[in-house]
Amino acid sequence: MTKTHNRRVGGIDWPSIVPFVLARLGAVWMLFTASERHPIGFYTYLRFVVCGTCVYGAFYAYRCNRPYLVWLMSAVAVLFNPFFQVHLGRPTWGYIDPVIAIFLLVSIPLLTNKDAGEKADESNKG
Repeated sequence: MTKTHNRRVGGIDWPSIVPFVLARLGAVWMLFTASERHPIGFYTYLRFVVCGTCVYGAFYAYRCNRPYLVWLMSAVAVLFNPFFQVHLGRPTWGYIDPVIAIFLLVSIPLLTNKDAGEKADESNKG
């Protein structure tokens, strides 16, 4: 039998949360640079990154019992859905992208604090 190791440091399971934090930081960087001129492939990739990050964020927020973040992350995922795209003008996206970037930055501590990790563990046990 293999012995399971406790990977928690400070009440947070860092190996499982680090990729999610890095994905959010990558999405934030892409959103802040989206106002510049890029090839269409950049914006398609941006939609995949932001949508995927927010879908996982909604799932993780649900596990952490944070219903307001479930709704917000889900709404952002729908807005950035790469398959059924929401077509807005460049000036409109110029306002939306930084707001979503700030939201993703603010959500990092909300889903990585000790209470969120403990709530996720409780939901896994039940």
